[in-house]
Amino acid sequence: MRFLYIHGFASSGESHKARALKAGLAPYEVMTPTLSYVPSLAFQTLRQLVDESLAQKEELTLIGASLGGYYATQLSWLYNLKAILINPAITPYETLKLAIGEMINYSTKERFLWTHAHLEELKTLYTPHPDESKLLLLLQKGDELLNYLDALKRFPKAKNIIEEGGNHQFQGIERHIEMILRFAKGEDA
Repeated sequence: MRFLYIHGFASSGESHKARALKAGLAPYEVMTPTLSYVPSLAFQTLRQLVDESLAQKEELTLIGASLGGYYATQLSWLYNLKAILINPAITPYETLKLAIGEMINYSTKERFLWTHAHLEELKTLYTPHPDESKLLLLLQKGDELLNYLDALKRFPKAKNIIEEGGNHQFQGIERHIEMILRFAKGEDA
C-alpha cells in the first residue's frame, strides 16, 4: 500500500502535515511531491505519479489538503481511488481570486505570480459527480479560510469527521493516522 499526499496552495511536500503523515503512516510509503503552483503542471505531475504507482500494481490512497483536496477529488474520480480530503477547497477557482498577484510559497519562500489564467485552469478540473463512497472528509470548524459546511454540502454522502475548533492547517492530524489507515484498507473509518 502506498499513499500520495497532495499539499495545498502555496505549500510544499515538506509541510508539517506531509512530515506528520510520512512519520505516522510508516512503514507504508507516503509520496509528498512539491507541486508547481501552475494547476495544469501540478495535475500533470500528479497523474504521472498515480500512473507509475498503478503500473507497479501498488494499492494507492490519496490524501489531499485544501487545494490538494480539490486535486484529489478529480484523481479519485478519474482512477477510482480512495481519497482523504483534509479541509478541502471546494471551488478554489473562486476562493483563490483573493490570491491574485504576487505570492510567496509558505514553505519554500519561492515567489510566484498567481493569475486569472490559473483560476481558469482550476475550473477545468472540477468533478461534477465524484464517487462519494471513495471519500473521507476531515474537517475542522475553526478553518479560517474555508467554510467546512461547503465540503459537507458538496459531499453529503461521504464519510466525515468534523471537529470543533482547529484551523485551516488541520491541527492534530497525527490523531487521525489510525483512521486514515483503516479507511485506506477498507475497514470502518
